Amino acid sequence: MQLLVVSTTTTDVKASIAAVLDNKMRGKHADSNFFGVLTDESTDISVNKKMRVPDGKAETLVSAIKKELQNSEIELRQLVGLGSDGAPVMTGRNTVVDARLLQRLG
Repeated sequence: MQLLVVSTTTTDVKASIAAVLDNKMRGKHADSNFFGVLTDESTDISVNKKMRVPDGKAETLVSAIKKELQNSEIELRQLVGLGSDGAPVMTGRNTVVDARLLQRLG
């Protein structure tokens, strides 16, 4: 038996799960003073990286994170943690996502 994984199908499934979780969580964060962000990219069976942003640049990722926070009515100033898969663009110095988020807080 051969297993066929179609990227658009798995992407659709992930999007559906995310929509359900978003709806369940919306508004529940109102009682929280602080929050953390977990980020990770996914890779399909052909080892092609999949992200919901057009490129893997730090500024694009920061903009996407900020947009999601705004859509969820969460203020960036309440961010106390950032978790990632350790990709170089996510952690490090000056031009990476965590550094740019910290700059926006300062």
